[in-house]
Amino acid sequence: MRSVRGVKLPRTSGVELPGKLRWNNGCWKLIIILVFVTILEINTVSGACDCENDCASSCTAGQYWDSNATACFDCPPGYYCAGGADPRLPCSAGTYNSLASQSSDSACMDCSAGTYSLDAAEFCEWCPAGYSCPVAGLSEPIMCGEGQYSFNGSSSCLQCPPGHKCPSIYQDPIICEEGYYSSGEGQTECQECPAGYACPDRNSTVACTAGYFSRLGDGTCSSCEQGYYSEEAASSCLPCPEGYSCTDPSQDPAACSKGYIAPVGSDNCTRCAYNEITNAAQTDCVPCPAGQECTDPTVDPVDCASGQYALLGDGVCQSCPAGSRCPAVSTIEDCPPGTYSSGGATDCVSCPAGHSCTNSSASQCGSGEYSPLGDVNCYSCSAGFYCTPLAGSQTACPDGYYSGANATSCTECPPGYQCTSTVAQECAAGYYSLGQASACLPCPRGYQCNLINAALVTCTVRPNVCTFSTPWGAFHLEIMCSIYFPEECRYQCNVTNAAPVRCTNGWYADATLQTYCLQCDAGYYCDSDGTQSPQPCDSGQYSLAGSTQCTDCPPGFACPDKTLDDMEECQPGWYATGKATECTPCTSGKYCTDTR
Repeated sequence: MRSVRGVKLPRTSGVELPGKLRWNNGCWKLIIILVFVTILEINTVSGACDCENDCASSCTAGQYWDSNATACFDCPPGYYCAGGADPRLPCSAGTYNSLASQSSDSACMDCSAGTYSLDAAEFCEWCPAGYSCPVAGLSEPIMCGEGQYSFNGSSSCLQCPPGHKCPSIYQDPIICEEGYYSSGEGQTECQECPAGYACPDRNSTVACTAGYFSRLGDGTCSSCEQGYYSEEAASSCLPCPEGYSCTDPSQDPAACSKGYIAPVGSDNCTRCAYNEITNAAQTDCVPCPAGQECTDPTVDPVDCASGQYALLGDGVCQSCPAGSRCPAVSTIEDCPPGTYSSGGATDCVSCPAGHSCTNSSASQCGSGEYSPLGDVNCYSCSAGFYCTPLAGSQTACPDGYYSGANATSCTECPPGYQCTSTVAQECAAGYYSLGQASACLPCPRGYQCNLINAALVTCTVRPNVCTFSTPWGAFHLEIMCSIYFPEECRYQCNVTNAAPVRCTNGWYADATLQTYCLQCDAGYYCDSDGTQSPQPCDSGQYSLAGSTQCTDCPPGFACPDKTLDDMEECQPGWYATGKATECTPCTSGKYCTDTR
């Protein structure tokens, strides 16, 4: 093969001439030899001729005269030669002649469509890529226009097909890249796929359906994320607005029902808790307002009744508790000092006179007590005063009367006594009183005063001495218990008007006529009936004060003095196996991993 301007032509063994004549390489060699012999013969002719005048006219058809060489030569391919003295003439552009020794221009053949030639062409050139050679006999290729292309040997330029770009007339069409398209023929560049559209075949645009979107140059439509939506041909998805849900991105947002919320970008609505309501935009659940009850977020709150309250976020109306007041349904306050409430109150009440009060109730003062209005405490009526029931203050005894503490009335001073407001004092010898006297009077002359009082004085039991009832009456245990009732005198007698009280466990009274029990000391134990003296713990035991039994010293410890305070823990290398008074050293040849 041989190349003609980048186009490979088939190599032949000869040259085809017009009229289907074919010269092979052997024929050419023979002609060259004959010409060479002829020249030699001419040069050897005696009396050489003037070739400028005598030889030029002798060139045969198919040859031409070369004045420089002063000889005839065969007409080369691409030319034709009439002979004689005529020069060789080139085949015109658009034709070719592949044979030598041609004598007329009829030997120059038109180049076929898809090829071309310049003048004196032996062969036609393939029309190069980027050019067209639409007709036969073309002397110059025609350049393709913008958006066209052609291959080698093309008789026409091709339009760049849709979905492709042809930036160069010399190259094959290039398919548009992903995200680009060309919708018509003859495009030198691909365009970016517009936002809101897909370019599936790269030769057209298709609008994204609702619920999908695409950005400039995407080329494909993508579905919206949850909580977003879009309309047809959308370049982006829109977040679902607050108070709306977007369960289907291809549908318009749906408003949340009452009691439900949805922040921006929600794919569903969320129900608020029972003690919450929604804000106006339905983006957030907010606490139930103070003073209102919220049992269902889908229903409007209900105001609390008087005497009830609900704080912010409670969601439930409650009765104002005892000890508090609820002046408004949204507030609760503790009752101020000196006041109380029993519950369900909008205000607290002052503690009434003659009563003691907690913040939640009022109680009548005891006998012989008083309390001013607004005072929460009861006070004992002082000696020299008396206090009637529900008294707000104590009243002083009048002259001639007296009282002790906690009196509900004053006692008239008896005859034979003089009385301050708090005590009655017997008149001295030589003095007298007739009653209601604040002072005894001296016996006047002419009178004798041998009886200073006519009142009976009741004897009282001596304080802190036990009494015990018997069929024969009440006896002083100080005198009689040890003789007649030793068993009962095991009890303590610390008051004179009550039965004996048994000692508690760990306490004892080991003699009669005791007014109190003694606690068993540490290191001792006392039996449960409390009649025996304390018994010491055994060696290696301990007890706390008030114990009814002793405890063995635990392994790993020593109890030298029978009390817990003196218990000692064995040091490493020493041991005690229990109920020990001291720790024992680990003996030679042995080791102690534990102190127990």
